[in-house]
Amino acid sequence: MGIALVGVACATDEEGLYWQCIEAIDATDESGDRVRGMLRRLAVRDGERARPPDPARGRATPRREPSC
Repeated sequence: MGIALVGVACATDEEGLYWQCIEAIDATDESGDRVRGMLRRLAVRDGERARPPDPARGRATPRREPSC
């Protein structure tokens, strides 16, 4: 979608249409950032649910890599 908007923005002679495309490109980019952030938070939350709870803390324990 962003590439199509760039094409329209570059091809138009109307300043109003140009700025609408630029604003839509910016909104698309910001929406993608928000979705990636939500997916990251869900992955972290799901990872915490997969670990057994630590009885001393009442929550999941962090996984530790073995030291070599």
